[in-house]
Amino acid sequence: SLLEPFNSDEKSKELQCKLKDTKTTVIFCAQNARHIRIPEQAPVRIIFPTGDAATDSMLGIPNDLLKTLSVEDYQTPGRCIMVIPGKANLLQILSFT
Repeated sequence: SLLEPFNSDEKSKELQCKLKDTKTTVIFCAQNARHIRIPEQAPVRIIFPTGDAATDSMLGIPNDLLKTLSVEDYQTPGRCIMVIPGKANLLQILSFT
C-alpha cells in the first residue's frame, strides 16, 4: 500500500510528501483505513458506513449521527457520510452512466 509508513517505493514517498504539504489537496481512495492516519492524512473524508458501530466510529462518524441511520441507509447504494473537521453530513452519491 502506498500509505504504509515504511514503504520505500518512490510513489509512496511522493504521496507521503504531498499529504504533508498543506498547499496541496490530495484526493485518494482506500479499501480500508488501516494505514491512514486520521485526521492528519484525511481531514475531509467520505465514508460509506459499514454497519459496525465500532468501525464506523473509528473512521470518524459521530455516534449521534450513527444512531440516526436506518437499515435502509446502510442498504442504499451510494449512501455515505461526509466528515469535515467539526461537522458530519449524510449524503447520497449518484452515478450516471
